Amino acid sequence: MGEVKDIVGRWNSLTINEDKEGVLQDWLLVDGASELRLGLLGKVLSTKSFNRSIFKEVMSRVCKVEKGLEIKKIGQDVFVYSFSHKVEKQRVQDNKPWNFNKALLILKDFDDRESPRNYEFCFIKFWIRVFNLPLHGMTEGAERYLGNKIGCFIAVDANKNERCWD
Repeated sequence: MGEVKDIVGRWNSLTINEDKEGVLQDWLLVDGASELRLGLLGKVLSTKSFNRSIFKEVMSRVCKVEKGLEIKKIGQDVFVYSFSHKVEKQRVQDNKPWNFNKALLILKDFDDRESPRNYEFCFIKFWIRVFNLPLHGMTEGAERYLGNKIGCFIAVDANKNERCWD
C-alpha cells in the first residue's frame, strides 16, 4: 500500500511548465516535422458518433489520392491528413468543403509546432450562388453586400465591368 501512495505522490508532483524553455529540443522534433510538412488538420463537425475506420477508408477513396494518404486520429473527431505529394494536398484543399455522412469536415493548414488544441474549427469558405437577382443587381458591389450578410465576403466572379455575367 505504501508503494501505491509513493507512486501516486510522484505522479501528482510531475509537472512541465510552458514557461520553461527547452522542454523539447528542436532536434527531437525533426522526424515528426518532415512527416507533417504535407499535412492538413481536419475536424468532423458532428453531434453523432461515427465509425473512425470507415471514415478513414471513405475519405481516402473520396480524396482520390494516388501517391498515398495517411489519416491519423489525434483528438475528439480531429485528424491529421498526411499526403505523399503536394499536388494531391493542394487538390484536396481546392475541392473544399468536404463532408462525411452529412457532417461538415473542416480541413486547414497547420503549424506543426502548435498544439492542435490551439486551432478553432468554426469557419470555412463556401461558394454561394444567388438566383433570381434583377439584372441591375448582378454587380460585384451587390454580391459583396449579399456575401457580407451571409458571412464574410471573399470574392466574386465578375467581368472587367464588375458585372456578374459573361
